[in-house]
Amino acid sequence: MGFDEQQSLKLPFIDFSSEPKPGTPCWDSLKLQLREALQEYGCFEASLGDSRVPGELRRDVFSSLEELFDLPLHTKQQSGASESFQDGYAATPNGFYQSFGIEDPNSLHSMAGVVSEFNRTVRRMLLESFGLEKYVEEHLSSTTYRFRVMKYEALQPLDAATEVLGLGVHTDKSFMTILCQNEVGGLKLQAKRGEWVKFAPTSPTSFVVLIGDALHSKSLKMGSDESLKLPFIDFSSELKPSTPSWDSLKLQVREALENYGCFEASFPNDKVPGELRRDVFSSLEELFDLPLHTKQQSGASQSFQHGYVATPIPFFQSFGMDDPNLLDVVETFTDTLWPHGGNPSFSNNIHSMVGVVSEFNRTVRRMILESFGLEKYVDEHLGSTKYHLRVMKYEAVQPHDETELGLRVHTDKSFMTILCQNEVEGLELQTKKGEWIKFRPTSPSSFVVLIGDALHVQ
Repeated sequence: MGFDEQQSLKLPFIDFSSEPKPGTPCWDSLKLQLREALQEYGCFEASLGDSRVPGELRRDVFSSLEELFDLPLHTKQQSGASESFQDGYAATPNGFYQSFGIEDPNSLHSMAGVVSEFNRTVRRMLLESFGLEKYVEEHLSSTTYRFRVMKYEALQPLDAATEVLGLGVHTDKSFMTILCQNEVGGLKLQAKRGEWVKFAPTSPTSFVVLIGDALHSKSLKMGSDESLKLPFIDFSSELKPSTPSWDSLKLQVREALENYGCFEASFPNDKVPGELRRDVFSSLEELFDLPLHTKQQSGASQSFQHGYVATPIPFFQSFGMDDPNLLDVVETFTDTLWPHGGNPSFSNNIHSMVGVVSEFNRTVRRMILESFGLEKYVDEHLGSTKYHLRVMKYEAVQPHDETELGLRVHTDKSFMTILCQNEVEGLELQTKKGEWIKFRPTSPSSFVVLIGDALHVQ
């Protein structure tokens, strides 16, 4: 794989053994160290002290895990087989890697209790460091934990010069991972310049704290003050397949997706009147202003797809809903959050907007397929299309230095995303040359169409 086996990396080492109290000088000092470490490295090494994690507890835990992994395969599978490597028992086909995932691991009281309390301390410090004290209790009360134990077999490399066996390059999808290694040196990290280096722990009893995709800070220098004007396509005229206006727009759509992977679209006012747009955003404000325990009734989610999910930095809230084009689905969602009489205006506003956007989605999909000469597959494709609505709210957080907060660099996994922004400029796009530039809409009432991983035009 060509990883550099000689280099080693010393992460920032932060000592939490004093068990600091919020508001004290010691707490504030550690808070600053923590933020600087995560901005510079995305992780740090932490010591909790022998009083909190005595060596005997650590040895007992790893001894118990050896006993767990030595169980027969059919016994381990009784915990629930998993293909996601999240819950239950999972293993790679060659037996190189085995894992158990346990939701809400506080039943493993001793070690999980100490680590989950440390997790809460780090989260509190992070929120405070960004001036988000008012969200601390809400965030901590909605935090759930997953405990994962892993065992790797020591395998000889296929080619001693270049080949090293291990997990694929990845980032964790969670907010934070706290790693406790059994005195092994299996962790590699990618440095800012792209090279891979081994992590060399300062202490054999330390923990490693790594931020995941749900928490991401990026340098302002990554972006550019330059703004990007996407291809602007006007769909305000009545469009019929096989007409000259349809064929003209079809060509514009294909060229835009081939050159940019996205475009800005304008709808006629009779399809998306300004009043409907205002009513929708007003309804969403009402939704996000509900108490936390009410929002969680829609179903808490860590996948960012279904139900309610929130992350503290950036302070991001989201609701996901499958089949929002079906009125009864929207009404069921609404009745869950407003159980005493529902909220008819919310249901009607959301369903009306989804109806317009889903119809536009079908138009664009038809144009794309036709542009590639795939007319015979149009009806089959549209008949199998499913829709997913995600509504999101971000709090405006002022950066303290050269750090801007945002979602991690990503592509959408779907076929297509249609984005309706509430007159904000939060979208950045990567050009073919690799630079990041801000998207500034031509019209405050336009939509942005982005192709996802399921459709890739080269």
